[in-house]
Parts: sequence; C-alpha cells; structure tokens
Amino acid sequence: MTDRPRVLCVDDEPGMLHAVKRVLAGEYDVVACASPAEALSAVEKFTPDLALLDVRMPGMDGFELMRELKQRFQPLSVILMTGSLDEVDAQLTRAVREEAFYYVIKPFDRDVLLALVARAVRFSRLERERRLYMSRVEAELNAARSLQQAMLPANDAVVEGFHVCSEYIPCDELAGDLYDFAPVDEGVVAAVVADVVGHGAPAAMLTALVKSAFRASADDGYAPLSVVRRVYDGMASFEPGLFVTLVAVRISAPDGELRYVGAGHDGGLLRQPGPDAMQSFVATGPIVSAAFPAGAWSEQTLPWTEKSELLLYTDGVTEAECDGEQFGRERVEQVVGDEPLPGPDLLRSLLDRLKDHCPPRAWSDDVTLTHIRRFRR
Repeated sequence: MTDRPRVLCVDDEPGMLHAVKRVLAGEYDVVACASPAEALSAVEKFTPDLALLDVRMPGMDGFELMRELKQRFQPLSVILMTGSLDEVDAQLTRAVREEAFYYVIKPFDRDVLLALVARAVRFSRLERERRLYMSRVEAELNAARSLQQAMLPANDAVVEGFHVCSEYIPCDELAGDLYDFAPVDEGVVAAVVADVVGHGAPAAMLTALVKSAFRASADDGYAPLSVVRRVYDGMASFEPGLFVTLVAVRISAPDGELRYVGAGHDGGLLRQPGPDAMQSFVATGPIVSAAFPAGAWSEQTLPWTEKSELLLYTDGVTEAECDGEQFGRERVEQVVGDEPLPGPDLLRSLLDRLKDHCPPRAWSDDVTLTHIRRFRR
C-alpha cells in the first residue's frame, strides 16, 4: 500500500472544490471541505501534508484556519487562495508574515496548481523527515550524555584517607573533559584530569578511551607514566589531529611524595603549608598524539605532607575569556592562595570568580576542577 500524499482543500465554492479534486485526485488523497468547521472535524482522522485554503469564508477566514491547522500539525504547508482582487498586496504581505507556503489568485492554471502542490508536499515531507531525524539524533545525544555522565565518579568522596572533590561544567552536549580517581593502596590515591580535542561524539569517545586507559593502569599501581602510555597506545592508530592533554598524578602519604606527568597539560597547583609554598605544575611532555614517539613523557616528583593540597584543572578555566582578557593562572593562584578553604568551598569560590570574570554562557570550553587533600574530620 503506497503512502499517497494527503491534501486538505477548504473552499465555500462547490465548483472550486470539484475542480481541485479533479486535478489532484490522480496523485493525491484529497479531502474537500466546504467550511472551516467541516475541515477541523475532518482532520481529527486525517493528517494533511498540505492545506489549500480559501481566504474569504464565513465564520473563519483562511488565515485563522491556517493558524488553527498549524497548531495541530507541524510541519504543514499551506497555500492560500483568493478570488478577490481587493487588497491583494495586503493579503500577500500577511500570507508571507504568517508563513504560508504560497498565495495564489483564482482561477489558476492546472499545471501551476500541480507544480505548487508537488513542491509544497515535498517540502512538508522533507521537513517531517528532518524533524524525525533530529528527534533520533537528540535521543542518541541524550543517551550518550547519560553514558558520559555515568563515566564520571562521585564529585565528593573520601578515598584511602584523601578527600577528593570535583566540579565539572560542560559547555556542550557532549564534553571533552574527564576527571577520575582511584584508590591504590593504604594512604595512596591516583587521579587524572584530561581534555580531549573538540566536542561532540568524537570527543566523548576519546574521553571513554582515557578513562579505560586510566583504569587499566591499576595493573601498574596507577603510575602516571603508565596512564599516559596506555592512553598513547589506545590512540596510536588515530590521525595526529586527534589528541589529548592530561595530567596524571599518584599521591603516596606514606612515602611523602606526589608523582605526576603533564602531557601537554600544566593545569596543576600544589599548595604546601608555609609562605611561598605554592608550586605550579609544568608540562613534562607533549600532548598525547600519534605524532609523537612513545617515550616522549617524563615523570616529576614533588614532596607531599599531611597538610598539602592539590588542585587540578583544565584550560577551560585559565582560557575563559571576556573582552579579550583570559581568566589566567594568576587568578587561580590568587584564589588558592587566599584563606585555606575545604575543597568544595574552594572550588565554589574559584567558580564564582570565574563566573564574575566571564559568564558561563560565554564559555567556549568545558571547565573541570579537582581538589585533593588528606581527609580531615
């Protein structure tokens, strides 16, 4: 059974209804109605692809009927018809403003009517297909977004005697940032903060690869170099234009040390007790990309005490820009260097400063913050 296009024709002139049905019946299913009330009753069981509406009808004119039909059916192409030459320009202007597909003066040529109807029906069906497609895309995006959110750990947790808290604000449906952490041993914790190139589905897939590589490095005690190498191995077959920046850390309270690798990523700030004891991370190798050799990264070691605090962040923080001025690392250091705050309060304070500098609607990149310190009751 073919799905023939459906046309609703409404006109209070019986001769016009008969003429339209005779011209269109070969290719279309036509429902002809002599009044707007009859048409509104008919469409309860009949969904039109196109409506041919006379402008001047008793009770309700063609413009009013068009609005009513468009409220019920989206998309719907409408061709308005008139047999009057009075106020043609004004009616044409109104038809354009109210988004009619076309406006014609009766009587019209048979071939003209066929051409207009074919084009209008095609427009309606293409628009319907587009909306169905976009609805499927949105459903898939929602599923991918839920999956990506499920990949993230709790944003406030106590792990092996460490308090780990995070803030994660994506600027798009599917973000390119990732944070994760894991227990290693008694008094030992590992964490990663990563920023993959781009946004959308490709970025979401790369973040999944980074998380998988991080978790797989458990076999190596979450050594930072192991994390980076596993990410690199996962990306070795990708084109060089696909890359990741990340910082991987392993903190051992018993050994009093923090080891990290900054792969094209310097978004780390270690605060120690005492004056002038704030230390910024440096990149210890390039971005993770097939463009670089496997041994391009080195590991750095810093002292860790019971009162040390670590902030990891992505460049969505420092590069948030307003009026040509970036938020910058200095502002991050200023917030961290102020009166010591519990992790969640510190991250909120930092986000407040960031929002004051640059409203979130203007952010062009994802923002991720992770704070780690020894748990204090």
